[in-house]
Amino acid sequence: MEDDLREQLIVHGYFPEQLPPFFTANKLFEYYSELVAAIQKPERGYYDCVNFTIHKNSEARRLLKVPNPIRQLPLIEYVLEKRTELGDIFNANSSSLSNPFYYTSQEYDDLLFFDLPRLRDEKTSKVNSTFLENLQRKMNKSMGYQYCYRIDIANFYDSIYTHSIEWGFIGREQAKSNRNIDNIGRELDRLVSRTNSKETAGIPTGPFTSRIISELILDAIDNELDELAVEYNEVFKFTHYVDDYEFYFRNKSDIHRMKNKIIEIFSSYRLRINEQKTSIESYPFHNLTDVKKEYDYYMDKYKETKNERYLRMLFLKADELTGLGVKGAYKYLYKMLDNKRGIKLSCHWSIVEPFLIGHLLIQPSLSQYIVNVVLMYKEKITDAFQQEIFNNLELGLEKHLHNEAQWLLWALLKIGYQFTKGELISLYKDSDDDFTKIMIIHTIYDNGFEELYDIKALLKEEVQELKELDFNHERWFLIHEWHINRWKDYSEFQNMYNGNQFYQVMKKHQISFIS
Repeated sequence: MEDDLREQLIVHGYFPEQLPPFFTANKLFEYYSELVAAIQKPERGYYDCVNFTIHKNSEARRLLKVPNPIRQLPLIEYVLEKRTELGDIFNANSSSLSNPFYYTSQEYDDLLFFDLPRLRDEKTSKVNSTFLENLQRKMNKSMGYQYCYRIDIANFYDSIYTHSIEWGFIGREQAKSNRNIDNIGRELDRLVSRTNSKETAGIPTGPFTSRIISELILDAIDNELDELAVEYNEVFKFTHYVDDYEFYFRNKSDIHRMKNKIIEIFSSYRLRINEQKTSIESYPFHNLTDVKKEYDYYMDKYKETKNERYLRMLFLKADELTGLGVKGAYKYLYKMLDNKRGIKLSCHWSIVEPFLIGHLLIQPSLSQYIVNVVLMYKEKITDAFQQEIFNNLELGLEKHLHNEAQWLLWALLKIGYQFTKGELISLYKDSDDDFTKIMIIHTIYDNGFEELYDIKALLKEEVQELKELDFNHERWFLIHEWHINRWKDYSEFQNMYNGNQFYQVMKKHQISFIS
C-alpha cells in the first residue's frame, strides 16, 4: 500500500500534468529507496526548480515548476509518513470541494488513490468525476441563500507564505510567539521551502505535493471563516474548489457588511483577492449546461448515418457553446473524442483539420487535448496540416508559449515529421525553456545531425554556458539529461557528479527523465 501511494506521488505527481509524455518519472520511482538513502543529512545548500509557462488566460501566463528530486523526494516521503493526520484534516472540512485525498477512501484493484489528474484520467472507467457531486454539495450549502459572492485568490501558489502552513496546525498567534514547537506544519514549511531555493514566498506550482500543502492553508482559512460565520449568526455559508470561493448570503446588504471581514482573513495569511474575478450573483447561480447532452446528439447521429454534416455540426456546436461562455466546451469535446467512444473521424478527416488548427489559434492551451486526438489519426494527416502544426510551433516559440510549443513538437515527432537541419537550428535558438530544448536535442540525435558543423557549434555554445553551473541551478534538468544521454561534450559535467552522492546514484542507474 505504501509503495502504491509513493508511486502515485512520483510517477503521476512529480511532473505537472501539462507536460507531454515525452517526459516520465518512472525511473525515479524505480530507484527511489537508493536515491533517498543517498541524500546527505543534514541537508546543505539550495536547489532551484526548472521552470516553464502554461496558458492562464488571454493576458497572462502561469509559471510551473519542477523541483530538483534531491529536495522533492524528502517532501514526498514526509507527506506519506503523515498521510493519516493530513487525511483526517481534509476529511473533516465540509466546505472544501478539493480534498486532495478524496480518493483515498475509495479502493480499486487494491489501490488507494490520491486525487491526481493523470491517475484519474487513466482510471476513468472506475473513478467517477466529482463534478456533479460537487455541484450538489454547493446547492445543499446554498439552500435558502439568495446571493453568491464569488472571489478568487490572485496568484495563489506564488503568494503562499510557507510559514503559514504551520498556522493551520497550531494557530497563527502560537506559531508566531513560540518558534520552538515542532509540528507537522513546521516540517512541511521547511521541506517545501527547500524545494524552492529556501524561499518562504510561494510554493512550486506543478507537483501534487503543492496541492496537498495549499489545501492545508485553505483549511486553516476555512476554520476562521467558520468562526466568523458563527459569530454573525450564520449570515453566510461558503464552499471552495482550491482557490475559487463561493459565499452564500441572504441579502446584498450582508455581503457589503461582511466582505471586508472575509478579505481580512485572507490578507492575514498574506493572500490577495483578485478583484477582477470578484462578482455578486443572484439565485440561480449554479447553472449547468449539459455539454455532454449537446454533443451526444451529433455524435450519435454521426455514428448512425456517417453523414459529414453531423460531424461538422459537432465542432460548430463546440464553437457556439464557447461563444456563449461555456467554460471547457472545447476541452470536453476533445476529451470525448480521445475516449474512443465509437465515433470515427477518419472518414471525413478533411472536415476536422481546419477546426483543429482554428482551435489551436484561439486557445493555445488546448494543445495537449488536440494533439491527443491528432495522434489517433496520424495516418490521415495531410502535408498541409503538418505544415500548419510546424507554423504554430514556430509561432509558439517566438511568443514564449512553452507548454504549447512542447505539445506541438511532441505531435510532430509522433507523426514522423521530417525536420531539416535548418529547422532544428532555428527552433533551438528560439526556445527558452529546457524541456523544449531537451526534446529538440533528442530529435537532432535521432536524425543524425549532431556532427554537422552548425549544430556542433550550437551544442558546444550551450555546453560552455552549462559547465559554469551546478545541480543546484535551475538548469539542473538539462545538465543531467545532457550527461546521461552522452550528448556532445557530456564529459564537461563529470565534476558535478563527483561531489554529489545523490546524482552519483542518478548516474549509476542511468536515471533519465526521457520516456
